[in-house]
Amino acid sequence: MPRDDWHWIEKDRTMVSFFELQCDSSYAILASSLFFVPGTVVGLAGSGYMSDKYGRKKTLLLSVVISIFLAIGQTFTSSYPLFLVLRTLSGVSSVAYMSIHITYRDEFFPSTKRPVCYFLGLLFKAAGLMLLAAVYEAFTTWRALNGACAVLLLVPLLVVFVPESPHWLLLNSTTEATTDVLIKMARFNLGPKHGLTAEHFQLKKAKPVEGAESESGNVMMIIRNRAFLIITLKFFFHWFVTSMLYYAFYYALDALSGSVSTNFMIMGALELPMAAVTAIMMD
Repeated sequence: MPRDDWHWIEKDRTMVSFFELQCDSSYAILASSLFFVPGTVVGLAGSGYMSDKYGRKKTLLLSVVISIFLAIGQTFTSSYPLFLVLRTLSGVSSVAYMSIHITYRDEFFPSTKRPVCYFLGLLFKAAGLMLLAAVYEAFTTWRALNGACAVLLLVPLLVVFVPESPHWLLLNSTTEATTDVLIKMARFNLGPKHGLTAEHFQLKKAKPVEGAESESGNVMMIIRNRAFLIITLKFFFHWFVTSMLYYAFYYALDALSGSVSTNFMIMGALELPMAAVTAIMMD
């Protein structure tokens, strides 16, 4: 039967039927994932610079807001090329808050509490995966599912109630603003009777030493400094393995036996013991 004579019973059910990605256009199905990855590369390259330049909190909020609007745009577009453009930009924005929030979060807690913070982060991630499976079953069209995910992105906006990074404030703002955040951190970590006041924090901005050579931060510092180079190579290897195995496995969940929602539920449940083991090993 010629393609023009096809009659869809539920055309809005999937992206394949909505954008008519069959037959000669079946190769375009993978494009939504393939276009997302280059966006993450750009996002990783720029998010670190922006968080150091403009602040962790501002960059995090900006990336979340942009991700929400991009998700809404993907939901209502009827053009697949435009969808791919928005998908690529989503990779840029989403990886920004995914990479920044770890450093941003750890600045507010002492090293003894960071394993618990990491465990809670993985716990919420596992819960999010299982919630995604439930959302997938609740909505009957891909547009409704994408719109629901856009609504869930409103949750990270709660970071508006979190102070700016004390490290960034010390370098780019006043010592009074930094001291105010440190007192709030002490109240949260030690309790309301911590007894610390502004006098306990004698913060002074470092002044350049006369005659000393100053080196501005740039990529070449990673190569020149042996310790930086080793740490960077370790992270490169870590993310290479993660991308090749972990994320690739998630992208291929629909190829496994069983329904996609069931597979997501199982993968989310498997994250729970991994989170506990990771937190114990960190401690």
